[in-house]
Amino acid sequence: MLFDGTRTASSPIDAEFAPAEGLIHWAPRIFTLGALLVSIMSNSPLLDHDDKWDWREGFNNQAFWCNQVMSNPAWPSLSIKSEVLRKTVREAVEACLSSQVFNQPGLAVAERKALLYKRVVWPLEYAVKIAGVQEKRALWMAKHPSTAALPSGRNTGALLQKSSSRSRNWVERLVSSRLNHEIKAFYKTNPTTSRTKIAILDTGYDPDSLFFSSSARKKRIKAWKDFVVGSAEQDIDGHGTHVLSTAMKIAPSADVYVARVAKNDADFTQSRERIVQAVRWAVNEMGVDIVSMSFGWPKEDKSRSISQAIEIVSTERDERILFFAAASNSGGDYAEWFPASHEFVTAVRATTAEGSFETFNAPPNFSGADVLGTLGVDVTGASRDPENPERSDSGTSFATPIAAAIGALVLDAAKIDARSSNGQLNDRTYETLRTRRGMRKMFCAESMSRKMNERSWYLSADSFCSSAEDARKTELDHAALHATYILPPNLTTHPGGSFAVGTIIADPFRPLKPLSVPPNPQHLEIDTHRESDRDIRQTSAHSLSGSVWAQFLQVANAKLSGRISSDLSESYTVKCLETVALREDPSDEYAALRASEPKVRAVMNAGMLGKQPVYLITGIKIARGFRWTREEGRSAHAQAGASVPIADQVAVGAEVGAERNKTYRDSGSTGEDIIFAYQLHTIADKGWRKKETTIAEPWVPKGGLLRKDKEDQEEEPVEALAATVDELQEFAEESEDTVKVVEVRDGDETCVCVYADL
Repeated sequence: MLFDGTRTASSPIDAEFAPAEGLIHWAPRIFTLGALLVSIMSNSPLLDHDDKWDWREGFNNQAFWCNQVMSNPAWPSLSIKSEVLRKTVREAVEACLSSQVFNQPGLAVAERKALLYKRVVWPLEYAVKIAGVQEKRALWMAKHPSTAALPSGRNTGALLQKSSSRSRNWVERLVSSRLNHEIKAFYKTNPTTSRTKIAILDTGYDPDSLFFSSSARKKRIKAWKDFVVGSAEQDIDGHGTHVLSTAMKIAPSADVYVARVAKNDADFTQSRERIVQAVRWAVNEMGVDIVSMSFGWPKEDKSRSISQAIEIVSTERDERILFFAAASNSGGDYAEWFPASHEFVTAVRATTAEGSFETFNAPPNFSGADVLGTLGVDVTGASRDPENPERSDSGTSFATPIAAAIGALVLDAAKIDARSSNGQLNDRTYETLRTRRGMRKMFCAESMSRKMNERSWYLSADSFCSSAEDARKTELDHAALHATYILPPNLTTHPGGSFAVGTIIADPFRPLKPLSVPPNPQHLEIDTHRESDRDIRQTSAHSLSGSVWAQFLQVANAKLSGRISSDLSESYTVKCLETVALREDPSDEYAALRASEPKVRAVMNAGMLGKQPVYLITGIKIARGFRWTREEGRSAHAQAGASVPIADQVAVGAEVGAERNKTYRDSGSTGEDIIFAYQLHTIADKGWRKKETTIAEPWVPKGGLLRKDKEDQEEEPVEALAATVDELQEFAEESEDTVKVVEVRDGDETCVCVYADL
């Protein structure tokens, strides 16, 4: 018992939620769970209670004891060698003890339980699952040194007939899908259209394998290059033969380019320079769209030659090149292997035909992006054995060509839609899908994948490949939409009050004039993402000068004719950049409910022909602890008497302009929280475009869930419509405002910033 002998009738420590003055943690049961986990994982009893303490002192002292125990680098005291899993366990326990995670008065019991599952239960469950196979895997690793570059999880024993049959059926559904038939017909009627090109970097292929005896398949192999010994087509290992045949089965209309970069598993340790050459050959000389790499190492070598090759060819292509790589077959002992861990590469994990992620996969990075998996268990492919022309293998090596081939199907579908729409292939959707960001967004579409847990997506593409062309086009166009941010006009917009997620406004560029605040804010399920100052500075070395944050600084300083340095890493002081957004799209029912509020309805009925939209704030970006000084300048280029807070060290003063002759700086600087961007949904009656109440898709996909109230009220049918920059510009034109649109970056995503000259 944590507080035995100290509870009184007035003690709230048994309550589900107990906010009390002087109490560190307001959710005693969750805190108690964390304290018990600390005790269990340190082999230490809980802190003894002193009778002199009241219940608050006992509670807080227990918290200090937990923090002291966890500060020991050896904690948790568990037989888990994997640093990835140890970090997962530590973060889960820290979430129990953190005063920031659960000290939210607006959270209902069910919402705290959901948060507990997400932050604590599920990560621990995953860690236990992986740790349970440590002994078996340790024996395997002893026989297979980690220097083996190829993460092959092949099944050389007796195959489970049932599992193999399911995997065969899985592949056959894609092979015989409606989309594959349409792609074949498309290229037949458009013979001059360039086919999608896939490069396979592996151990080569055996041209004498029965699979490649088909003349149609031979035609699709457009080039061979041996970077090992310069030989004709060969594969003494068999791995490349299996991988190539798998990709060609699922994407039979794609042209393939084969690069032999290693003779076998062991040879991959000497293959790095060959891989560099193969990447350049495939992308620069052959002009491929997709590169599949079923190999990897626990870490990249010090030369970073492969990384540099990937980055150079990606930059030269404006990132219109797709790299796929096997994540790892070493389970919880390792994070994603390289090159799968590279930021320009999509890491692929292996699943069963039912979508279950196998335990040999690398664990999710709980502070990083969601992970992607596809069929990688009992995958049937071509064999070098003439007596047994097919074999079934398992591992992320064999999931990788499947993901690459599905990517080729998506590009071909976009070609069909682009051609049918405008008769030519210069299509924004197609160009976006050629990038890693666009394809990853498409892979996470409802028709492509199923979310198996909080961080893992199972890619099957079955629904997409069987859909009609118009349904596919809707999915493709949605994946190509850029996130859209509205920028406040200055640095004096602070969070709090009515400027919050869930507020409805009439003017998208005047967020401080609310129409309605959310009636039940506790029903808003919100995600918060933070970038620390360290993370921001790391990002700046890549492209921070083109980020949402940088664009906001430029706009806010426009009145002074100041310009921001191209290197912003030293141009401001901020504790962190924080994104607060809805976890999922708001429901149609919620949109109709908010539209029925009197003030909201009055505005919606006041437009031309009695119809106009209103706007729901679905996300806010905040700069926490922004350090700034107030400057005042007068010159021919700055507005007389203009005064605006400027970031400490932002490029003003001497760089503002040669004709600026006076600058005043207050001696003291202060740290404040400011809003530098926000996201919106559009709520509109269908009569505005058609008739009933509608809600647009979010301009920013990092949204969140608005839980719908189960109330017995009938609402008109609603639908989701994507809001566009064109609509914002049209609104500004009707309001006689001038808006500007700039394409920037948000992390690794391309997005659009819109701001008005108010």
